[in-house]
Amino acid sequence: RGEPFILNPGPAFYIDFPIDPAITSLWVTKTANKDMVSIGDFLQYSVDVQNTTAGVMSAITLTDRLPLGFRYQTGSLKIDGISSPDPTISSDGRTLALSLGNLAGNTTAAIRYVVEVAAGARVGSATNKAFAQAAGGVKSNIASATVQVKEELFRSKCFIMGRVIADNCDDTPTEKDDGVEGVRIYLEDGTYVVTDERGMFHFEGEIGR
Repeated sequence: RGEPFILNPGPAFYIDFPIDPAITSLWVTKTANKDMVSIGDFLQYSVDVQNTTAGVMSAITLTDRLPLGFRYQTGSLKIDGISSPDPTISSDGRTLALSLGNLAGNTTAAIRYVVEVAAGARVGSATNKAFAQAAGGVKSNIASATVQVKEELFRSKCFIMGRVIADNCDDTPTEKDDGVEGVRIYLEDGTYVVTDERGMFHFEGEIGR
């Protein structure tokens, strides 16, 4: 607090840790319009590239690496609200390279595009990263956006359900009283359930076999 203090002899130690990000002359931020997605969903990414200096930066390029299974949607790219030609896409479909040209001082280029969460996406956190470069070797920070990929019902796990009835093997419709209560049903791994008062049973979260 600007006052003198006594420091006892001993090993050196830190009393202050800088946590503010270092702002470069080329600053990139990235966000997604959803926090959670599943296979087949469409997701919009927003990338802002800012020139924090007073001068013009030239030959700016943006490199954006998509998560596994995320696929860029042709024709979805907009820069500053104007439809733009599609970026150059790597052979694996994951790296987007975009030329932004020149960017005046203290201005921001707003990039928006859409991806599809395809069948190859993995359940869990999916993070993609983007950075920009300009003439003269100027390089931005690495910006990232993370979404959670969830598994939809019945995708890789399922329910097994049924009913145990007594002496009704012909075409006569089953009645409420036909169900047999208290029957124990086993799976091959030893898992079991017991039928209810109507003879109904079910297993949850079983992996397809």
